[in-house]
Amino acid sequence: MFPIEPHDPPIVVSAKVNFAYDNSFLYGFVYIPNLEGQVYATEIMFFGREEQGETIDSIFMNTSDNRVEDHGFDSFFVEPFNDVERGGQNNVNAFMKMTSDGSYFEFQKELQSNDNNGFDFNLAYGNSIGVFIIAWIDKTTPGGPNWSIADGSTFKYIRLSLGTDNGDIIHTPEMGGKINWLLSDQVYECVYLSSVEITYDGFANEDFWNSAINYHVTIYFVDWENHYIQDDNRFDGEIRFVTDGFTLYIYLEIYDEKYDEGDVNIFVFGQTADMFEIDKGADVAVITPESYEDMVFDQSKGGPISDIDVGGTIDGRATFIYNQSMRQIEFSKPLSSGDTKGGDFQTNLGESIYFTNIAQYESEEPNYFDATYDNESIPALSIHELRILEEGEEPTENNTNTDTNTDTNTDLLNTFSLDYSLSYSLAAIMILMTLISVRKKRII
Repeated sequence: MFPIEPHDPPIVVSAKVNFAYDNSFLYGFVYIPNLEGQVYATEIMFFGREEQGETIDSIFMNTSDNRVEDHGFDSFFVEPFNDVERGGQNNVNAFMKMTSDGSYFEFQKELQSNDNNGFDFNLAYGNSIGVFIIAWIDKTTPGGPNWSIADGSTFKYIRLSLGTDNGDIIHTPEMGGKINWLLSDQVYECVYLSSVEITYDGFANEDFWNSAINYHVTIYFVDWENHYIQDDNRFDGEIRFVTDGFTLYIYLEIYDEKYDEGDVNIFVFGQTADMFEIDKGADVAVITPESYEDMVFDQSKGGPISDIDVGGTIDGRATFIYNQSMRQIEFSKPLSSGDTKGGDFQTNLGESIYFTNIAQYESEEPNYFDATYDNESIPALSIHELRILEEGEEPTENNTNTDTNTDTNTDLLNTFSLDYSLSYSLAAIMILMTLISVRKKRII
């Protein structure tokens, strides 16, 4: 858990959370140690199911007076109410204990109480729901909480599934901060060839690569917090795109002196330029010298998730090598894999998808981006239209890498706040960093 008010350096308290269920009840256990002061109370909030809308079901447990209340929220933006006050019922039992080491909280709550006045959840086998936990540490109630499971840079929550995960969408609250993006004037064109035979060795030595347009690419070190792109801290290279009507092939060659376990390259694809929109997700290919990971980045799924973890499949293939102070990557993925659960892009000849390139150099998180400034001198991700040319279609005449961006930047994420004395200003770009750092060492 983390303090709601940011601290430098960060402060972390490791709590224990467990859930179980039977045919009638959901059971929960939370232990929070007294590492930063006595733990007085916690509130466990259940949200995000389609039928809940913006409402929240929650359980409040206070060790000071051994009090448990079945709460509801009209939304994340207002104070909670006691279910009984709205004509509902108290459908929760709990035991809690304050000790010199920490505080223990145990509860049971009906899976299907049908208490609509109290906004109670209704869950069955295979259903999923979002869980957010807040706490009062070294602070008594009344008054708002001062700790939560969000770290101040991302809205983190627990995706709780009963028995199995049927892929229910979890609708998350809108968050503060923004992901700035600009639709680049530089349109990438993927050349059609009737036959492509590729050897995944990291070298563009096959004849078909000579038919591709060779685009210059630059990625910059971006200080998102201070709104600064370091123009003198950049890497240059080239990228090419080819298709045989069934598969998208990409070759990337960009400066990199030597191997480091923190080296990662990330190709991000979207059906629209607004690829990081919460409900749409993005198709993400995470490529390291050791592994390839096919992922979906979707807030409703709790962040970055391997396609396999949401019932999808790993589609595509990649090779990452080092050669003469360059990292060289050969990558392929079906134009239409059919993996809708995994959020894979689906496109055909004559259509477009959208693309951006992100990288890690000797880092635990992405630190180099295809980026530019918007009209307010704020860094923005450059999003490129990637046109899949039809059979017989010639590339656009004088298709050159102008790297000029149109004024189409937009905020994807708006203010998230809990007036229940809980408010954040969340930097959404950190979601992108979290996206890779938790997955980069996974071997497929």
